[in-house]
Amino acid sequence: MLSEDEPVRTGWAEILALAERLAPEPRLLPSAAEARIRTLGLCHELMAEGGLMWNARLLAIDAGLSTDGREGFPLRAAQYLAPRYGWKAACASLARERAMSALALLDAELTRQRGSYYAGSEVSALDLYSAAALNILVPLPDSDCPIPPPLRAAFIWMGQTLASAISPALLEHRDRVVARFFQPLDS
Repeated sequence: MLSEDEPVRTGWAEILALAERLAPEPRLLPSAAEARIRTLGLCHELMAEGGLMWNARLLAIDAGLSTDGREGFPLRAAQYLAPRYGWKAACASLARERAMSALALLDAELTRQRGSYYAGSEVSALDLYSAAALNILVPLPDSDCPIPPPLRAAFIWMGQTLASAISPALLEHRDRVVARFFQPLDS
């Protein structure tokens, strides 16, 4: 993220911190310390190295490499991404386990909150990151979210691979957040 005289930010946490400082309302992080720490921890499980999306990519890289691109990422994309994600032969089992665990954690948090959002009645960064992540694993229709066909196929493959941990509640939450807070590109 580039912002006037600020240093460049490329990581999700740094971008979130800058967004909170530049536009403190509406808050993306709860003001109460325990809730803020919980929200940041769950965001980390989604977005950070070793988190849900990292491991979903590792699965798609592994599949692309082992099937010459018939599954997961197309072969050239898998070859390009493999060293950037630390892919190693036989990493898929642990990557799948970690991704499934992160999805179960998100689902449990939604159930625990019993509200429309992870923080109950208030939207947070976790809601936005979760909706974006679930849209990669189970993409909205092209009419709502255009994705180039080779990537869409890889994303759908990721979601099918992790389908048993993607609950209806997670998808309902994604749809609610997207409808309320995301804008189509042509707007």
